[in-house]
Amino acid sequence: MIKMHPVKFFLMYPYLWYFPYKKEYTIEQAEKEHLVYGQLWEEPVPFGKMNTFWEGFKSKIQEGDKLYLYRSPIRNWFRLAGVEKFILECDGKIIASHIVACN
Repeated sequence: MIKMHPVKFFLMYPYLWYFPYKKEYTIEQAEKEHLVYGQLWEEPVPFGKMNTFWEGFKSKIQEGDKLYLYRSPIRNWFRLAGVEKFILECDGKIIASHIVACN
């Protein structure tokens, strides 16, 4: 998280302040970026303790579906209403989501 006064951040990055971030991902990218190293596992596990939820989320994916990482606008994080999640879309409709971080 960027430690900066909200007004200063807005003046430097007006686009990020108001608009959410949405990027298309593959399953492999998502699992690689969210590996958790811990004492409970011998090897790193994607999403750590949330791995069972992630596996259930992955089971809903069908051919032609798209996986996106969504981050709410920065101003929402300053207001303690931010969320980062993976969204599964089919024909422009959200089928499922998996929350990665929120405050």
